[in-house]
Amino acid sequence: KGDKMREGFDRIDENQDGKISNAEWQDKAASGERARSLEETALEQFKWSFDKSDSNKDGLLSKKEMKGAFKHLGYDKGQIKLFFKFADDNKDKRLTFEEFQIE
Repeated sequence: KGDKMREGFDRIDENQDGKISNAEWQDKAASGERARSLEETALEQFKWSFDKSDSNKDGLLSKKEMKGAFKHLGYDKGQIKLFFKFADDNKDKRLTFEEFQIE
């Protein structure tokens, strides 16, 4: 399943920089890719990252587990700390999948 998500991500990431820019997103949407399928791919990527990082499989990400989720995406410690602080709505120092999907 991870390979399938990676293929979908790579198909959208035209310049292969590991990020999907707004222009790449809009280009694919305009070229016939369905926005719904792009959203599904992004959601699957988030879920895959979340599940892969949830090392104790409790359905929550600790700060330590969060580092694993973002490290493989190329984020540094400062960015990870800021994301965690912003996403942890109930301030319990653990993220649910819903909190992980901040908009």
